[in-house]
Amino acid sequence: MAGIFQQARRAQRALPRHGDLLGFCVLHVVHDGFVAGFYPLLPLLATDLGLSYGEAGLLKLCLSAAGGLLQLPAGLLVERLGERLVVGGAVLWLAATYGLLALALTLPQLALSAALAGVGSGPQHVGPAAFVSRTYDARGRGLALGLWNFSGDFGKGLLPIVGGIVAAFGGWRLAIAVLAAGGLLVALSVLWRWRAAIAEVARRAPVARPAAGGWGVRAPLPFALTVVVGILDTAVRDGALLLLPFLLAGLGFAPPAVGALFALLFAFGACGKFVCGPLSDRFGPVAVIVTTEVGTALLLLALLGAPALWIVPLLALFGVTMSGTSSALFDLVARHVEAGRRARGYGLYYSFTQATTAIAPFAIGLLADGVGLPPALALLAAGALATLPLAGLARAGGRGVVT
Repeated sequence: MAGIFQQARRAQRALPRHGDLLGFCVLHVVHDGFVAGFYPLLPLLATDLGLSYGEAGLLKLCLSAAGGLLQLPAGLLVERLGERLVVGGAVLWLAATYGLLALALTLPQLALSAALAGVGSGPQHVGPAAFVSRTYDARGRGLALGLWNFSGDFGKGLLPIVGGIVAAFGGWRLAIAVLAAGGLLVALSVLWRWRAAIAEVARRAPVARPAAGGWGVRAPLPFALTVVVGILDTAVRDGALLLLPFLLAGLGFAPPAVGALFALLFAFGACGKFVCGPLSDRFGPVAVIVTTEVGTALLLLALLGAPALWIVPLLALFGVTMSGTSSALFDLVARHVEAGRRARGYGLYYSFTQATTAIAPFAIGLLADGVGLPPALALLAAGALATLPLAGLARAGGRGVVT
């Protein structure tokens, strides 16, 4: 009987942190769903306003670049104001400015609205990753990070469908307005749910604020190697997503079939993110990274020579390995950064990975133009394998000197 009461007390104590995790997952659904939901609306928007492919791409660049440039400042802001207020407020801002796109009539207005919306993307990954890795530091960190990571992919699958259905009946402006209104309601609801915790953080801020200076990195070299692994992994993933549609088209798949295959790819990618979290807890993040990167390389090469019948299972497995690495990388970053400084640690990680890989799809596209599709995909496979020695070296140094 005593054991039952002890379990009940432990469960009661765990409820607040699980509630916070759920809140961050819900906000992640909205954020990633908004960014992904912009893709299928671009052709409608371009047709309506007479935009070229380059101008449509500029809008996506504005939406993504603004958030990428603010990763590190967002990490520092999170340390001062707390993850709940900054992340919840950022999603509220994202939803409000996303709605401005529905009112824009010219390309400059659209670009400005997209850039303003992108500002709300800055804290979305830095804040929750720091909070979850710190809150679940003693037990279940990989599982919690995997669940949070999975929620973003759930949003990528859900909100584009919602936006597409609304756009089919009412046009792209109504679709953006509906998504924005839903995002506002969700963000306000989560912030209301967190109001007491936000007030408590504000009350304790003068006492709990981190000391000035220092990044909390336990060992600079292993952390830097982890960043390099993240850069290579992101570049391989973005390059593969660029080239795979052309490979599938060359195999005779029609555009609707290519879209369905990519939906399959992202669905299994979400599963990979979720599964690799607890696997990182069980076997360590480096073992998971090595396994997924080897799988990514082998599957890329297999797709090059696969008959059409094998494409579906190969793409499903590729989705798991391609996306699953990120959950293990989040865990590895946490192991190299002091718990109280993880917001700025993740800010550093995201700043380097997003800034350096922004040009990767363009560079891979130029390479494919020059040498052809199969050699370019083979080079991506080699890039995945190049992470293996770096990940092995990044294993060491988890308790080194704090900088």
